[in-house]
Amino acid sequence: MNRANKLTMFRGVLGIIIAIFIYYQEAYAYFVAFVFFTFAVWTDYYDGILARKIGKETTFGKFMDPISDKILVIAPLVAFVDIGLIPAWMVFIIFMREIMMMAMRSLAAAKGKILGANKFGKSKGVVQYGLLIIILGLMTLNALGIIVPFLSQIIYWLILVTVVMTVVTGVMVFFKNKDLFGDA
Repeated sequence: MNRANKLTMFRGVLGIIIAIFIYYQEAYAYFVAFVFFTFAVWTDYYDGILARKIGKETTFGKFMDPISDKILVIAPLVAFVDIGLIPAWMVFIIFMREIMMMAMRSLAAAKGKILGANKFGKSKGVVQYGLLIIILGLMTLNALGIIVPFLSQIIYWLILVTVVMTVVTGVMVFFKNKDLFGDA
C-alpha cells in the first residue's frame, strides 16, 4: 500500500464524510464539505502524479482510483437529493453511467483490453469536480447569510450540465468501444 494508493482510499472515505456534513445543513458543515471536497480533488490529481513519478502504479490503484472518484462525486449528490436540493433522476443517470462504464471496463479486461480514461472522461470529471466545488461554495455563502439569488435554480442547472456531459461522454465511450459487444 503505497502513498498514492492511500490517497486514493482516503478520497473515497472523504466522499462519504462530505455527504455526512451536507446533511447537517449548517454553514460550518457546508464549509467543511467544501474544504474537504477541494482537498479530495487535489488528492485525485496528486496521487496520479505521485504514482507515475515514483513508478509505483499498481493494479490496486488502477482499480480503486475510479471507484474512489465515483464515491467522491456520487455521495454528495445523493446527499443533495436527500435534502431536497436536486431531483433523484439526475443522480440516477450519473450513477447508471458510471455502472455501465465499470461494466464496459470489466468486459474489456475479460477480452484482454484495457479501457482507460480518455480525454472526454477526464474533462467530465473536471467539470463534475468544478461544479461541485462551486455548489458547495454557494451553499456555504448562502448559509452564512450572503444570499445567493436563485440558489436552487443555479444548482439545478449546474447539475444538469453535469448530467448532460456525463451522458454525452458515456455515449462517446460506448460507440468508440462498440467492438467489445461484437459477440453479444
